[in-house]
Amino acid sequence: MTGTGTQADPYIIMDYTDLCNITGGSTKYYKLGADIDFSQTDRKSDADSILVSFKDLDGDGHTISNYFGRRSSATSYNSMFKYTSPAYGTVKNLNFTGIYLSGGITCLFDMSGNANYVYLKNCRIATKINDTGQAGYAMFKNVWLTDCEVLIEGTSDYTKLITTAESTGCLFKINLTLLNKNVTSLLFVFKGNISFCGITGKIFCSSESGTNYKLTDSVISNSYFAISFDNVNNFSMNNSFSGVNFYDKEVMANLLEKMPVSDNFYALTTAQCKNVEYLQGIDFPCISGDSV
Repeated sequence: MTGTGTQADPYIIMDYTDLCNITGGSTKYYKLGADIDFSQTDRKSDADSILVSFKDLDGDGHTISNYFGRRSSATSYNSMFKYTSPAYGTVKNLNFTGIYLSGGITCLFDMSGNANYVYLKNCRIATKINDTGQAGYAMFKNVWLTDCEVLIEGTSDYTKLITTAESTGCLFKINLTLLNKNVTSLLFVFKGNISFCGITGKIFCSSESGTNYKLTDSVISNSYFAISFDNVNNFSMNNSFSGVNFYDKEVMANLLEKMPVSDNFYALTTAQCKNVEYLQGIDFPCISGDSV
């Protein structure tokens, strides 16, 4: 690995071995110099977690692909990135495709503990999860997301899907089947503040089992929702609104009676959601070319 780890001369990561040997510590800078395809490594069927031991990891537009994390223990966290305590690091300008987590408690970024945070900026993440073990955190825990696009697919059994300090300027596309084997009382999709975000997709619940589904439990600002919930009776959104927010009342038709009523939260048709001039007319902060 070339470089000295400073901001002006970061360590350059060129392959899988470099990526899995990030041990510089909280003052060191790293940058990817090439795409990394885990399917071309000897750990293509069971990859190790990547240690958050850096100040800054700059993907420089490169892609990490085909990461397969498998855990045999139902009570073990299955994370692509794990922390050393305390851990504060920024991951930016990096694409993740073909990320697959199976078994255990899936959590793409597990920053458990109040002293641990990861900041994701300008990242594109496409992941599939198969979490059939303990209820846990399916994607992010103690993570700040800014200007990211996140695609989540698969099956899960969790209590919180995304637990972030804050998501700003992000697009979430969620297509999940919830198994509800271990969740018996309360399930959050988002727990953390949401600003200038879009949440789309579909969630299917294989069994109601008395679970109370909360789409959000946070402060929502200038964001929109077009995500359907199938086979769900107990649904709520516990939050406060600021700015202008809206949801697609056609996509979420079965939840209309359960949606919160607020002057800051509009119920729009699909056509209105896709009409930039209409959205600008209600002072939603979008620019020409935006669509839901």
